[in-house]
Amino acid sequence: NLLPNTLYGVYVASVCDSAEVASSVISFTTDCLALDTIPYTWDFESNNTSGVPAYPMQACWNYLNAATTSLYVSNVAIMAHSGSHSVYSISPNDYVLVMPTIDTSVLSLNDLQLSFYAKTNYGRNATLEVGVVNDALDPTTFESIETFQLTINHSLYEVLFSYYNGSANHLAFRL
Repeated sequence: NLLPNTLYGVYVASVCDSAEVASSVISFTTDCLALDTIPYTWDFESNNTSGVPAYPMQACWNYLNAATTSLYVSNVAIMAHSGSHSVYSISPNDYVLVMPTIDTSVLSLNDLQLSFYAKTNYGRNATLEVGVVNDALDPTTFESIETFQLTINHSLYEVLFSYYNGSANHLAFRL
């Protein structure tokens, strides 16, 4: 009965003699629970609020093809649509931001709609693709569903997955 998305430490010890010596700690994190109810809302506000301008990505979200300094959660309020946190990319470069796993035995991807706000920074030409990945650790499995040309103002974007008939269980953004 381990809790989801929790770091655990395990020690292994021999019971063969009285000079029992434990091994060094072996750490692991349990998997996150898959999303099985909608609506699912995430705004990145519950991230670390220590005042550090760049935070690690939220637990259960994953980023591919990017260093932690290239794609991260920012606390620069001017970049956020609401609140003070947003995902920020220093320069788009085929980075893939993967949402938590969707329990496709309960929710069918082709019944889902994804709505989000996005903008580009400082007038940079930026394209944002929304799609799916079959493997949350492999950016080559990204399949684009819709592409958007971002502007310098926050805009609401919506993607319907009604025509998707594959077997992926992650929605993803590619910058």
